[in-house]
Amino acid sequence: VMPGITMTGTSPVFYKIAVTAELADSVSMGQYPPIRVVVYAHLPAVPRPQ
Repeated sequence: VMPGITMTGTSPVFYKIAVTAELADSVSMGQYPPIRVVVYAHLPAVPRPQ
């Protein structure tokens, strides 16, 4: 599993990606993976200024 974080303004978005051998091989060869890759995202409730 590979974690990831991106920021949208000051709000974080957390990601979890299951990395398989097929995915790693495809990325190393610059190709699309032969199977669908599922990426889970979590957008925590962060108070936003009005």
